[in-house]
Amino acid sequence: MWALKVRILRFARANDRLPATLEELPPSASLGNTTNDGWGHPIVVSFAPDGTVTLTSYGRDGVPGGTGEDADIVTSFTAKTTNGSWADEQVPWVKPP
Repeated sequence: MWALKVRILRFARANDRLPATLEELPPSASLGNTTNDGWGHPIVVSFAPDGTVTLTSYGRDGVPGGTGEDADIVTSFTAKTTNGSWADEQVPWVKPP
């Protein structure tokens, strides 16, 4: 998910907007280009009006909920700084909304 965060932020800085979908991200020579999780399931992305980006893996079983390896993995970051500029790649992960 770290590579997706970096690719999303690079896209935002280059295009002055967030991508509409993960498929809109251009390939990267230095980062992984997959938009799937470790089990091969698509990572789900959502963009909140406040600029928070949430990435979700539904775990091994690929469906919401579950425990152990079937548990959801949800991470979020804020794509814009408090002054309105696009965040850099070191922006910390935040608690998902």
